Amino acid sequence: MTRADRTALRETHWQQIQELNRRKGKDYAGESDALSNFKRTADLTGLTPYQVWASSRTSISTPSTRLSATPARSRVSRLKGASMT
Repeated sequence: MTRADRTALRETHWQQIQELNRRKGKDYAGESDALSNFKRTADLTGLTPYQVWASSRTSISTPSTRLSATPARSRVSRLKGASMT
């Protein structure tokens, strides 16, 4: 693959990511506050919005075999004890 081919491929993927973000972002957060879903979940769980975001990032990047071995409730419990400011 040439550098030009790689650049074109990267640009195509980046455009797809941006379009997905535009479409799905409104589904998750509405029009007014892009972080409202994290804030609502934080209110429901007693976590900070950052802890909710961090938990979602861990869940996304963790292989599914480990996810099934670690229930969401355990991950939330561990995060509640984390010192995050």
